[in-house]
Amino acid sequence: MDKLFTLLELQNRAQGSQSREALIHIIVNETLKIIPYSQGVFFTQDALSIKLERSSGNTVIDAQGLHAAEIKKFIRESMKDKIMRVIALSPEHHKAHGAILFFHTPEEGFLGGVWLEHAVDYSPAEIRILEDLAGIYTQALALWYLRKGSSFLSIRARGVWKKYALAALALLALLPVRLSISAPAEIVAKESNIITAPFDGMIETIGVEPGEKVKEGDILALMESRSLYAQMDLAEQEILIAQSALSRMQRESLTFPDKKINLVELQQDIESKRISRDYAQSMKERSKIIAPSGGIAIFSGSHSLTGKPVRTGEMIMMIAQPDNYELLVRVPVESMMNIPEKAKISFFLNVSPLRGNRAVVRSAGYQATADPDGMMTYKIIADLPKGEKNMRIGWKGTAHIKGDWSILSYAILRRPITSLRNLMGI
Repeated sequence: MDKLFTLLELQNRAQGSQSREALIHIIVNETLKIIPYSQGVFFTQDALSIKLERSSGNTVIDAQGLHAAEIKKFIRESMKDKIMRVIALSPEHHKAHGAILFFHTPEEGFLGGVWLEHAVDYSPAEIRILEDLAGIYTQALALWYLRKGSSFLSIRARGVWKKYALAALALLALLPVRLSISAPAEIVAKESNIITAPFDGMIETIGVEPGEKVKEGDILALMESRSLYAQMDLAEQEILIAQSALSRMQRESLTFPDKKINLVELQQDIESKRISRDYAQSMKERSKIIAPSGGIAIFSGSHSLTGKPVRTGEMIMMIAQPDNYELLVRVPVESMMNIPEKAKISFFLNVSPLRGNRAVVRSAGYQATADPDGMMTYKIIADLPKGEKNMRIGWKGTAHIKGDWSILSYAILRRPITSLRNLMGI
């Protein structure tokens, strides 16, 4: 009669538990009031393995230990029978005596179980009591999940739905996708005349504005030429002085024939000064930078060039036709991939970020070169559709280039793998 009252008390306490932790505590500890055992372990099952959640008393089972591995192995083998609620431990297969209680319902599936170790085998009467306890704890667990409104998600998701999720992730990882890269893009002149500094010096004035139309022969800029005028004046004065000395020497050589020897040196000196004068004069003419052809002037602005010291051959501006342009894409070295011939490019310009544009790859650089900011990039040139008139040279944006087909997992991990290899030096 005492055992019956104890059983009813356990049933009331289990069904009235306010939390799952409190219910598990009753299962592994309070069961001792009606059935003797040396150790009780509550366990659950996820999609991959058996998990030992709680042990009786203050003991803690090492999840990686040999004892825990033996318990999990025996539980896994015993779970093949989906009908049994209580399975007695057999010393032939496990060194301990006792029983395993399984808590499962047709609706919620497997809710958990408890492993009970005992010094001797349980009697048939004790096995019947354990079967009653298994039914009570099963109802209590199902009732708790039902009250929480998470029966389906909490139980099924840990079993069947986790398997479905893993299968879905595996299929998603094998999903075929096109490899792609995003890189800065710019509208550049297809053919242009590069205007460079004719000599070392300083730009005095700029005669045009950015984007201004120019004609062949227009003055684009003037180099500082005051020093050249000074050189020319000095050379002219030196020539006059030398010519005067030459005339005097010619007259004196008529009286003193031995002075004819100096006439050759004076003539050579005059010729040298004439060369200096002519060079200064040609440099003065070159100080006027003339447009070699018609088009528009492309440069950052006159304020950034006026008064700027330049070296021979340094670019000042470009002259290009406003309706003859192409797309230049600068791809960083770490982002480069194999780009098929005639690959399609979609790009968005900063001036119209909602309007997509199309282009087709014409050529891709074999070697990375340095940009003005020092970054090493591969230069990709793409042709724009014929008749495209809504763009301006100098507009910038972002290009998206499609490459070969691959799988989603490789597309996601390609750059991290490259970075890891560079970091590890392999």
